[in-house]
Amino acid sequence: ARAPLGHAKGTLMGASVRESADCGNCAANLTPMSGTVRYIGMALCYADAMNKAHGHLYVHCVWSTKDRTPWLQPEREPALYTEIRRKCDALHCALIAANGGLDHTHVLVRLWPTVSVAKLVQEIKGASSQLLNQRFELPELFRWQEGYGAFSISQRNVALVAVLFKEFRISAF
Repeated sequence: ARAPLGHAKGTLMGASVRESADCGNCAANLTPMSGTVRYIGMALCYADAMNKAHGHLYVHCVWSTKDRTPWLQPEREPALYTEIRRKCDALHCALIAANGGLDHTHVLVRLWPTVSVAKLVQEIKGASSQLLNQRFELPELFRWQEGYGAFSISQRNVALVAVLFKEFRISAF
């Protein structure tokens, strides 16, 4: 028998997990893959369908160097993209493609469901700026701009976007 709405079923990452036929916050007709739908606030989790977090969350992120300074010379790119891949791996995210210009970087990433876009970009920018400052002699401290752009990519368009990243050096936003 189902527990009444509001009955705590446990915790997930410190938040109470409750059971419901739908989240109660949207008009969508929800059909669980199997078992019951579990939700945390408005975020749905088909917890009975799989043991681990799973998702196909693809995002194209872009950010520039501080003041659009052209610090990303071709000889620095291998180290930069290796560090970006290392950080993505550490966060359980898959770096699909990376490219950019002298003053900005684009990445196409499959996010791990528990990693936010903000956390991903913060970690990549922090690790890569540290690497560039330590490995290369630059006339001043390397920094990224504070903000970034993030754009969702549908699963069916990932291959096309990845090809565009790999085939063309992106010279402007």
